[in-house]
Amino acid sequence: MPLSIQDTFITIIDASNFVALVPGIIAIVTFRRHTTTQRYLAILVWGAAIVGLLGFFFSKVLLRPNIWLIPFYVTLNFVMFTLIFRHYINQRLIPFLLFGFAIFSLTYGIATNFYAFGEPLRIVESGGILIYCALYFRTTLRQLDKENITQEPMFWISSGALIYYSASFLFFVTIGIFVEMNEIDAIVWVVHASLTILLYAFFFVMAFLKRPEIT
Repeated sequence: MPLSIQDTFITIIDASNFVALVPGIIAIVTFRRHTTTQRYLAILVWGAAIVGLLGFFFSKVLLRPNIWLIPFYVTLNFVMFTLIFRHYINQRLIPFLLFGFAIFSLTYGIATNFYAFGEPLRIVESGGILIYCALYFRTTLRQLDKENITQEPMFWISSGALIYYSASFLFFVTIGIFVEMNEIDAIVWVVHASLTILLYAFFFVMAFLKRPEIT
C-alpha cells in the first residue's frame, strides 16, 4: 500500500533525525587518517547524531518535548563550524565568536526556560555560518589555479553548509508567516528536513577524501 502524503512527510522528517548516523560511523572508522578540519567535522556529526537520537527518543518513545535540546545543538553547530573555518576567520575574533555565541545561547535558553523553538539562535547561527562560507569561497576564487577543487574537504563542507544554511536562514526568518498556514508549514518542514539530509550527503562525500590541503 503506497504511503500517503502525510506519511511520506513524517518519514522524511524522522529520517532527518538519523541522517547523521552514517557519516558518523564512517568518521569513527576513518578518524585517524583525517585532517584536523575533518576531525572537527566528525565531532560535529557525532554530536548531531546524538542529538537526533535523543530527540527521537524523547518525542517518540517518552512522548516528551525535545525542544530543550535546541540551544545545545545550535551551540555545538556554531562552535564546530567556527573551528572548521578557522583558517578563513580573523584569529583574534575566534575566542569572542565561540564564547559570545555560547553565552548568548545559554542566556536565551535560561530566559525561555529551555522551552522555545529558538528562532533567534538559528538566525544568528545561520547568518554566521553563511559568512564563514563566503569567506572560504572568496579565498578560493582568488586561487583559481587549483587543479581539482572537488578533491578538497573544505569545498564539500562549504558547499553543503551554504545550501543548507541559506535555506535555514530564510526559513527561520519567515517561520512566523508559515505557522498560521498548516499545510504550507508542513511542506516547509519537509523541505528543511530534506535539506538536512542533503547537508549530510555532502559530509558523506567529504569523509572519503584523503587530500589534506588545509589541516
